[in-house]
Amino acid sequence: MEDGKGVAYSMVLLATSKVVTYFLLLILANLFLKEVYGRAAFVMNIFTLVLFFSLVGVPYALVPWIVKKRDINSVFHFLMLVSIFCVIAGIIITWQHKWVMPLVFLFPILLVRGFSGAYLYSKYKQHLVVMADLIYIFFAFILIYLFRHFSKGGIIMGYAIAALIPSMILIFLTRKDLAPLFNKFKINFYIVRNYIGNAIITSLIYISFAFLDLLDSTIIGILSTFENVAMYNVAGPISNVISLIPVTFGLFLLAKSSEIIDRKHSRMILSKMMRVSFSLSFLSAIAVVSLSYWIVSIFFPKYIGIEPFIAILISGVVLYSAYNMICSYLLGRLMPRKALFAIGFAAILNIILDVLLVPKFGLWGVSIATFIAHLVAFTILVKKMGLFKSFYKIYLLILFIPLALYMEVYGLLLIVLLVPLLIFAGLLKKEDIYFARDIVKDIFKIKPKINL
Repeated sequence: MEDGKGVAYSMVLLATSKVVTYFLLLILANLFLKEVYGRAAFVMNIFTLVLFFSLVGVPYALVPWIVKKRDINSVFHFLMLVSIFCVIAGIIITWQHKWVMPLVFLFPILLVRGFSGAYLYSKYKQHLVVMADLIYIFFAFILIYLFRHFSKGGIIMGYAIAALIPSMILIFLTRKDLAPLFNKFKINFYIVRNYIGNAIITSLIYISFAFLDLLDSTIIGILSTFENVAMYNVAGPISNVISLIPVTFGLFLLAKSSEIIDRKHSRMILSKMMRVSFSLSFLSAIAVVSLSYWIVSIFFPKYIGIEPFIAILISGVVLYSAYNMICSYLLGRLMPRKALFAIGFAAILNIILDVLLVPKFGLWGVSIATFIAHLVAFTILVKKMGLFKSFYKIYLLILFIPLALYMEVYGLLLIVLLVPLLIFAGLLKKEDIYFARDIVKDIFKIKPKINL
């Protein structure tokens, strides 16, 4: 029941987080010039990439280690040295661009926060991490507005200061778990090597996700204009609004698959989570695409015309909603190598297509490249897991998304047709409906009962 509550609370908090994120996006998109917003977004994306490398799988790769009670002290001290090195190198690199420097000093703090998150994920308290993210967005919203007169430097400063507040909260909440890490400095390189063996693969998987999502805008910044970066950074978040569904279920499955020994039982849970995650994400995507013109014209009038990009990108997120469950399952089972080829290949393909298509086709090129990468990752993973026969109908259902774009607001009527179609296709079963119902009950505390 407690793990079910974690899913329910996380989904509510993630939804709230998305709402606050879009208020922040309203400020960035409407308060700043496209070129200014695009340049700041470009810097933030590079910072995200470096952070992925320096954290080496934290917090996600740590969850199975914590659940299985493996030693993490040496891992913590080794990664702290890496973070300190990043601070020193960052100061040198950004010396001529001091408006970027506030991000540099975040590396050690975000490392400790990452360990806090890993402890909370392992206890099915992911909703606390999501709540911290919500606090981060809330303060970023306020601070960026207050620092708006400092242009791109104000955006970076707002993000940097906002990141400190929820980090301190999470560190305080897990202070008892973190305390042993600070008692004595030691590095057992045998332990570190064993951790890094799997963690690098895990990190590469998540870096690949970043390339398929956030870092596309970095490539646009290099090969195109900062105005296109700004447009992509509006279309991307709108399409990613449905990602709260696979992210929530993925974190739950990461911890659950680490606990369950029986392979048949764990595979049953994986199939159920894939069906629920895909069905909810797909129906949500139809709704978002149907309303995309009204969303953009009301809230982002300077960006009217990005609706087709939203439709293409959200189609990729729908595919991600299914194959992310497989990745979370494999990471929890300490088998990340099985996911590495698919995600790594898709990410490399995405970059190659970006380089080929962006200079000539701009946002059309990067959107199509991203969708193809998601499609390839989905195909490889469902085949590798022997689930192709159960989920191949997804290819056909995706075609309803451009139809919803064409129908605009009338596309909402498709949802009435698609629910029975999902059931007929075997992508939504009676037990899945009960599972979703129990999550709603959990949210409203009406005799919660999550059956797995």
